[in-house]
Amino acid sequence: MIIGAALLSIAGLTSCDNTARLAGNVEGTWHAPETNMILKKDHGGHYDSGAAGRHVNDRTLACAPTITFTRTQGTKGGDITIVANYTMTMPVALTDTVLSAPVNATVSGTANASGTWMAKDDDEIAVTLDATRTDVTVDPSSLTLSYATLTDSPAAGLEAIKARVQANVASAVSQAIRQSTARLHEFDDVKVAGSNMKLEIGKTKLMFTRQQ
Repeated sequence: MIIGAALLSIAGLTSCDNTARLAGNVEGTWHAPETNMILKKDHGGHYDSGAAGRHVNDRTLACAPTITFTRTQGTKGGDITIVANYTMTMPVALTDTVLSAPVNATVSGTANASGTWMAKDDDEIAVTLDATRTDVTVDPSSLTLSYATLTDSPAAGLEAIKARVQANVASAVSQAIRQSTARLHEFDDVKVAGSNMKLEIGKTKLMFTRQQ
């Protein structure tokens, strides 16, 4: 019994050390190159990140995030900020007697989110983002339209509906990104090697480089 208790104690200390090591290793600012994520609807109608094949109703998000982990002294966590330039492609709902093919809208902007983080074990970080501190900007001038499937419909048809889409695209994109941010609760499989860090968000793998 004494030996068993000692082994459990050692295992607990080792786990604690690994968690503290991860907290220390991720502290700082990290940047990832643009990475594609497919936001797929779950059973509740919300979008989540995944790596499965794309369907016509999926939303594709390409983003280049910068994450800053600020560690609170004496703890295994602290504050976190995420800033990302993004480009989102999403289907557009249209009722048009001329245009029958599905249409995709692509638009760019920036997203900022803040909250807290805590290392849970040697490769997992819990994240809690504050919805009131999430800010999404959309550049309507960056809007482009394309057909979601191969079609013989003329390109002029896209220009005819662009003004209607432009009026609503900002709110639609902002809502989609806010929903995705609200569902971010952890970073998995976090590995730090020197100035490089890799982690997973959902099923999407991202590679980061430490910023000076």
